[in-house]
Amino acid sequence: MIRYALAAVALAATMPLALAASDEALREQIVGSWGQDEACASGALSFAADGTFTFAQPGRDAQKGTWSITDAILKGSMEGTESPPAKVDITEAGLTIGEIDSGKTTTLLRCPS
Repeated sequence: MIRYALAAVALAATMPLALAASDEALREQIVGSWGQDEACASGALSFAADGTFTFAQPGRDAQKGTWSITDAILKGSMEGTESPPAKVDITEAGLTIGEIDSGKTTTLLRCPS
C-alpha cells in the first residue's frame, strides 16, 4: 500500500512538469493576434513567427517590436526599449502574461481569424 502511495506522490509531483509547455510549444502557440475581448475591438497584440510583434489600436499608429520566449519568460523590445520580463502561459482560457516585477497578470483572448 505504501509503495502505491509513494508512486502516486511521485507521479503527482512530475505532472506539472509534464503539463508545462516547452518554450518551442509556447513560441508556436503565441503566434497570432490577441486582445482584451473576443472581437479584439479595443486593439490587438499580434505575434509573428519571425519574432516580431505589432500592437494596434483603433485610431492610433501601430507599434512594432521584437519578442522572444526563454524558460517560459516573454521578453519584448519596442524601438530600443525593453519591456519588463513576463511569465507566459497559453491555455484554453487564453494567453496569460504575468509581469515578474509587479506581479500584475493579464489574460488575452485569441482574436478571430
